[in-house]
Amino acid sequence: MIHKERFYTTSDEYSLDNPPNRPIKSTLETFKVLALSSKTQEKLNSVRFVFDEISPSVNIDVDFARSAHASRFKEYENLLAWCDLFLRQKSLTPYSGSDRAYALLFPMEKLFESFVKHWLKTSLAGRYESPQERPRFLLENNGKFSINLRPDIVLENREKVLILDTKWKVIEESGNPSQADLYQMWAYASKYASIELKGKQRRVCLFSLSLAWARFHPCLDF
Repeated sequence: MIHKERFYTTSDEYSLDNPPNRPIKSTLETFKVLALSSKTQEKLNSVRFVFDEISPSVNIDVDFARSAHASRFKEYENLLAWCDLFLRQKSLTPYSGSDRAYALLFPMEKLFESFVKHWLKTSLAGRYESPQERPRFLLENNGKFSINLRPDIVLENREKVLILDTKWKVIEESGNPSQADLYQMWAYASKYASIELKGKQRRVCLFSLSLAWARFHPCLDF
């Protein structure tokens, strides 16, 4: 016969308010005051709901140290590494030491296009507007269209229509834009040409700046 009352056992109280979760809550609170997109804020709000019962970290050094000894630390390891980066305001640039370095990678062609759009919207406010463009296609077969032709940026006013295509490329010092890029701009010019646009349309192929190349070819017409 076994006397269960004679066996000593110990256990911890099950609580979500534990060392691994507190730095995550602190990171979410940090993001709360940042100017983020509505889509990102919506995702953060849905996550904050899960962490309602968890308090922010009072001492991140202690919580990070205790998290390393948690039984399920492996499941938290990658996430806590990002929390550590944001809470300690670490840099994403390369540096020496034993710490693991992380990087955020973005498609530069999309980033460059977004930057140009934002800059034009700010600089040309009140002078140009972005019209609602109807789809234009390169091919038609019995009323069915394919290969959508959509410039990166279209701006217009009563006097002028601007068609811009952004290119995140470095052109060699002695070279010219590629034939493919020029053919693309020619396709835009052809498909967007109309009687009412005659003499008003301007096409611009906007490349990322290369200072060495710009000294020889500041602007090319085609």
